[in-house]
Amino acid sequence: MPLRLLLPLAWCAQAVFAQTPSGFTADFVHTVQAGETLFGIAAHFTGKPALWQELQRFNRVPDPMRMPPGIAIRIPRALLAPQPTYATVIHSSGDVRIRRPMHNDAEPAQAGQPLPEGSRIDVGSDGYLRLQMSDGSITRVPANSSLELSRVRSQEVTHTTETRIDLKAGRIDADVRPRETKDNRFEVETPLAVASVRGTTFGVEVQAGGAVTGEVTKGVVALRGTGGAQPRRKAEATLQAGQGAQVDAAGRLGQPRPLPDAPDLAAVPDVLADATALHFRLPMPGGDVAGHHVRIARDAGLEDVVRNARVPGGAELRLAALEDGDYTLGVRAFDTLGLTGREATRALRIKAQPVAPLIQQPSPDAVLHASAVEFVCTRPEGSAQFRLQVARDADFQDLAIDIDTLEACQHVATLAPGRYHWRVASIRRLPTGLADQGPFGAGQRFDLQAPPPAGPPPQTRNDDGSLQVYWAAVPGYRYRAQVSPDEGFATLVYDELQQAADLRLVHPPSGTYFVRIQTVDPAGNAGAFSTVQRVRVGTVLRDTDGNTVRDAAGQPISRQ
Repeated sequence: MPLRLLLPLAWCAQAVFAQTPSGFTADFVHTVQAGETLFGIAAHFTGKPALWQELQRFNRVPDPMRMPPGIAIRIPRALLAPQPTYATVIHSSGDVRIRRPMHNDAEPAQAGQPLPEGSRIDVGSDGYLRLQMSDGSITRVPANSSLELSRVRSQEVTHTTETRIDLKAGRIDADVRPRETKDNRFEVETPLAVASVRGTTFGVEVQAGGAVTGEVTKGVVALRGTGGAQPRRKAEATLQAGQGAQVDAAGRLGQPRPLPDAPDLAAVPDVLADATALHFRLPMPGGDVAGHHVRIARDAGLEDVVRNARVPGGAELRLAALEDGDYTLGVRAFDTLGLTGREATRALRIKAQPVAPLIQQPSPDAVLHASAVEFVCTRPEGSAQFRLQVARDADFQDLAIDIDTLEACQHVATLAPGRYHWRVASIRRLPTGLADQGPFGAGQRFDLQAPPPAGPPPQTRNDDGSLQVYWAAVPGYRYRAQVSPDEGFATLVYDELQQAADLRLVHPPSGTYFVRIQTVDPAGNAGAFSTVQRVRVGTVLRDTDGNTVRDAAGQPISRQ
């Protein structure tokens, strides 16, 4: 526990600076409170209890253990040291784990959580962390990063701060407040480089191959390579705004170079409508650009970050879905050395609820031979109505059907032959009673072709006790002939697909029969059935050879 916590809080109220005799700089003056010792004063203000003897000589104190309250103790400014303090978690999302000093187990980061020096921070693949240091500087830690707060100190009396971050893997981005005194320090250490900051906006990243990059978008940063195993090769570069440099895996510092330009986000959709994931294609790399850093936040300042990723090349970004709402997208390009440039931002709206139905028919790329098309889709939970659009183009500008009052996700429509695209959106009712339409599902194409002609009307005969059916045939077509004893054709006594344009049922049982014909084209597409013909088949007399007995006029003689 820091020593300062054991000492009276009244000290700070009694602290002033005073002029010392000629030849000395301003000293800090502390008014002694009851029970204080010179040993405790030295420990609190200098961080070194052993300096009590120097303070005794400097102030000519007779007894360092018994000092009357109210006397003034002068402490040379050079002896005042920053004391351990805290960084504070301002924002955390996703998997962020904190392991504090003297604690074996890591714990999830929480907003407002104080982190003393020595705290270890690990940010997972979907995590993001924003810290405020003791001097008000802001440090942002994206996904797949690991660091330790090796030094977090401040001296309230002299208004000095000291921050040192040991970046072990991944990246940090920081906005460091301009220093109030030359003694203020903010440094980022990596295995191969040290970045010293004097008030600026900058980033440091440990690359997958071991190299380290540093870049500056505002202010100045001193980047120093450690030289790895060869300290003689140490070098330092002063990076101005818009510059970056790499320290390679051997610890050698490269020359400063310009940072990549902010990417063009004009092609990114204004609205994302997928309820399962956030996905869109990033700008294709050009020139020296190798990929992009992406973050999505709830605020325009990109501080309340909820998603972030490092995306190589021109790959499609795919992140976990977010709830409906308005967000801000920030994208920075990085080059082949890993140097990250300025950020481009744009507003982004997510509207994925209520989810669109799943289509059932027509199936994607279906070829239909009909004049009427039945559209069928599923009903998502919570949907009250549906909006169906059928268009002659893939952009749904030339609409043939646009209905938003469907109570069921089903509709039959008559359309002219041609190529069409169709899509459906769900509509829910809000508590206010207003209709809230969700996004359309992906448009699906189908081709509608004219069906084969309806079956030709059949002609029937039964003059010899047999059922004879014939019709006018068209070359190239086949015909399905059906004969049934019931008008609904539930029971079939004949059902054949044939080339011939006639059929004969010899000696069927007497009774009433129904006949219909269907045309089938060479591709197997069937037209509508013909009108149904009704025919009565009676019983006729037959001779011993099974031939029909006819009267003098040649007509069959019916059995009485």
